[in-house]
Amino acid sequence: MGLWNALRSRFIDDENIEEVLDATERKAKRAYALALAGDVISNDASGRLNDAVRGIGAVKSRISTVNDVRGKLDAFFKLKDAVEVLEGWPDDGVTDEEAAAAFDEMFGAAAVFADSLPPPINQYARVLEQVQISSFFGNMQRIGASRVGGNDSTPTGRQMQMVLEEFDRQNNPVR
Repeated sequence: MGLWNALRSRFIDDENIEEVLDATERKAKRAYALALAGDVISNDASGRLNDAVRGIGAVKSRISTVNDVRGKLDAFFKLKDAVEVLEGWPDDGVTDEEAAAAFDEMFGAAAVFADSLPPPINQYARVLEQVQISSFFGNMQRIGASRVGGNDSTPTGRQMQMVLEEFDRQNNPVR
């Protein structure tokens, strides 16, 4: 578990490298332009500055790949956390509300991976993403609880609680 948490904190909480690279590239371009305009350094040094500018540009072009990996790693951890919650439902103290929220989170994480699939399958990512955004399972759980009896704050819920308690007494008689 320690390794996963170390990876999580390393990839999720790091600095915004794009801003640093943008600033560095601007300074390198300016130095190169000044070197050319003033003819104050050798052609070799000027060429090295130009190479540095191109190198920074190449690194910047890879940032989208880094961000993609970072997003997938974050989604992986969200998926892992949701599965851990669901493993404890309903017997290990995980409530229906927590399980519904975990399902919403799991669908949102799955959307990140589905987005990488080829068209037209990747369009399912939008559906999965909307499940999380709209808290579909959380809302369905709340509606179901108020109508089916998971919520004793409504008359229907109280009646359902009584029916379930009676059902339990009949199926599990005290001896």
